[in-house]
Amino acid sequence: MQQTKSPGSHYVPKVYLKKFVNRNGKLFRANKASKKQTRLKDFHPSAICYQPGFYEFSSKHPLKGYIVAEPNYLEDRGFLYENKLNKWIDKVISPTEVVSTQDAYDLAVTLFNLKVRNPFYREHSFSEQSINFSIDKILAEEKQSWNLGESVAQLRNVPYELFTQIVEHLRHEWINDPNFSKELHNRSLLENLENPSQIRLWVYYKLTAAKWVIYKTTINHQFICSDNPGYCIDEENKVHNIRFGGRCTFVFPLTSYHALAIIADDDDIKELPVVKPIQHIQATSDLVKIINQATWIVANKHVYAAYEQSILQTWYAMNGSGLII
Repeated sequence: MQQTKSPGSHYVPKVYLKKFVNRNGKLFRANKASKKQTRLKDFHPSAICYQPGFYEFSSKHPLKGYIVAEPNYLEDRGFLYENKLNKWIDKVISPTEVVSTQDAYDLAVTLFNLKVRNPFYREHSFSEQSINFSIDKILAEEKQSWNLGESVAQLRNVPYELFTQIVEHLRHEWINDPNFSKELHNRSLLENLENPSQIRLWVYYKLTAAKWVIYKTTINHQFICSDNPGYCIDEENKVHNIRFGGRCTFVFPLTSYHALAIIADDDDIKELPVVKPIQHIQATSDLVKIINQATWIVANKHVYAAYEQSILQTWYAMNGSGLII
């Protein structure tokens, strides 16, 4: 019988946050929007990155034609990868551990899923602006297809004007339904967990085949994490929440002392070996600062660290003259 986990609505898994705790089992938290240095409070991982009902499917306002019988399906069955996350992290950060390509693939998929299940992704990918963009794209493609005699409306003997009215009605309905973005996001998570799209499968393969580097640091210059961990850097060295096209580097702090950098390029994808080669490099203090500043940039509201010093160093860099990025 498949093991399940009880609903927790942690959009950043506790098992991940525990990789950044101090000796007291807690993390210090800072609000990234704060412009004044204040005394930081510490929290247990169970008390942060938590939003009740965040992944719950609604029975009152379900998407038409799409009803999930188990409201907590994602929490109960969809996020079981959390049970193995600690093992995968421990494997890749160990310079003596042999990491199979399957383990590397599973970790890459999990880190990707941690990005797309985050509130940041919901807010930006399922926002009103995103809905308008999607609707406009549908209408533009339909108009182009109509001129070629290959449109959806023509194939179903629906007048073009009626088709546009239906689509515009959907636009109005989606934008004015406060539950729509949540339901659509959760449906996307469910569908891609059960049957990943070809694009996602390509990203998974690309990340697994890429060059992996573990940056290790010391107690004096620790990595911080956030309520939206991980980020991408494009070929122009710009920081993005996620961006996996072309040449990119996917950076994900794994512990207070380790950060994973996956350096990928569409033109350099090779066949997967049996064992995943991972390079281990001692990070300079400047590199740790750069990674921490990028972590700060993509955070939703809060950043976390085992000790106050790591957060304060980054705070001064972001609010003073010490910005390195």
